[in-house]
Order: sequence, then structure tokens, then C-alpha cells
Amino acid sequence: YYWIIQHKNELKRKSSGSTFPEIGKSEIVKINVYRPEKNEQQKIAACLSSLDGVIAAHTQKLELLKAHKKGLMQNLFPQKGEKVPKYRFKEFEKDGEWAINEFENYIKLYRGSSPRPIQDYLTQDINGVNWIKIGDTKNAVNSVIHQVEEKITRKGAEKSRTVKKGELILANSMSFGKTYELSIDGCIYDGWFVLREFEKHFDKSFLLHLLNSEYMQSQYKRLSAGGIVQNISSEIVYKTKLFHTSKNEQQKIAACLSYIDALITAQAEKMEQLKLHKKGLMQGLFPKM
Repeated sequence: YYWIIQHKNELKRKSSGSTFPEIGKSEIVKINVYRPEKNEQQKIAACLSSLDGVIAAHTQKLELLKAHKKGLMQNLFPQKGEKVPKYRFKEFEKDGEWAINEFENYIKLYRGSSPRPIQDYLTQDINGVNWIKIGDTKNAVNSVIHQVEEKITRKGAEKSRTVKKGELILANSMSFGKTYELSIDGCIYDGWFVLREFEKHFDKSFLLHLLNSEYMQSQYKRLSAGGIVQNISSEIVYKTKLFHTSKNEQQKIAACLSYIDALITAQAEKMEQLKLHKKGLMQGLFPKM
């Protein structure tokens, strides 16, 4: 296995074929292979296998933390047909039922827009405006978007929807229904809604968790079912039902879930460090070709 990793570049170089590169037996047998004594092989293998075991254990821990958060969200928010959550912090046990009302009574949606043709407004200028797309969510951490792949000109920004750091945006196409917080300023195209005028009713962190809960996601899917293209309009979002409780209880729930998010982030970073450590070990334990 480790021999394959060490020689993958050599294998690629000798392979042929543009669509499905392949390498024949005659080429493989000509590749030079380093071979230490069995005792040294076993020592190296034991070292790397031990590290693999540590990585596997931390991977399992990460999955358990994610499952724990999912379970917490199911219990800290009321479920369909219920008016109180299964778990409630002691100081709020006598506060009565949560309110429930349509989205439009709590929050206003503003759709993004795109200057067209977009190619005329993209720029490599460092002073360009961040162009926030659905694809940028792949690097989001705990539903927070920190960076983008493209920028647009100031003129393009005038034809788009400007959003500020700290605002919440909701995807209405592709991975529709997911809500993200921005840690950057920028502009959004029409694949996003920006959520505004909710501060009177909701703590922002609580709202972010609530909108990404299974309770809300199932509503989006049900209301958008039957369409040729899977997306959600402002009319669909406005018809969804939101639970509402006091700001103090919202903040307590948000703090709990944010703490779990921090543990998940720390665990994911630890795994990345372990993987980098393994990569460095392999480079140091095997001779360079």
C-alpha cells in the first residue's frame, strides 16, 4: 500500500491514454523499488499503522460529535405537532409553550441579483468585491462562509445585492434551504436570499441553528416537491412555520449548540493535523525517488 503511494507519480508518468490512463505490466516491472530489510519494513509499517489507528479513532469521535449535535437539535427544538421541546433548560421550564407563526411574520427576504453577462464583471483585482456563490459553501465552517473564489468589479456590484459581514443568507437553488452566516462583505446573486429585519424576534445564532434544523429543512422539501427544478421561491419560504420563544431561552440554546460546533471544528482541525503528520512521516520514512 505504501509502495503504491510512494510510486504513484512514477505510475502516472508511465501511464498512457487520455480518457482512461492505464499502465501495462511491462512498464510496472521496470520501476525501481526501494526494499529495506524485513525488520525495518515491519517497524515502518507498525509506526504508520499505529497512526492510522489514531486517525480512525479521531474520525469516529468527529462522527459521534456530529450525531450528538443532531440529537441535541431534535430535542432542543419542538418537533412537528409539539409546542415545547423535549429538553428544556431548568430556568425556562415554567415559561409555557413556544409560539409558532409563519416566516413572513418574523423575517424579510431580499433576493440577490447578478450583473449580466457575469463574465464581463469578474475581476482578478485584489480590490474587487467578493462574489458569493453557492459553490463557496464547500469551505464553510459551521455554516459560516469565510472566503470566496471570485470577485466582481465595483460596477458589477452596483448591479447586484450588497451584503455585509454578519448577515444571514439562505440558498434558494441547488443546496436550497441551507442558511449561512457571512464573515465577509460582498455581493450575492439570485441563488441567495439575504434575511433582514428579524432582530426584534430572534437571536441571530439561534435563528441560524433553527433554519438549518431538520424541522425546517423538511418543510422546504415538502413545499417545493413536484417542481421540475428543485428550488424554493420567497413565497415558499414565507409559508414555512417558525417556532419562537423568549430571547433569553434562544440565547441559551444557541450557546449550547455553538459550543458543540466549536468542539466539532476543533476535532476536524485535529484530524487534519494528524493527516499532515502522517504525510510528513511518509515523506521522511521512505527515500525520495
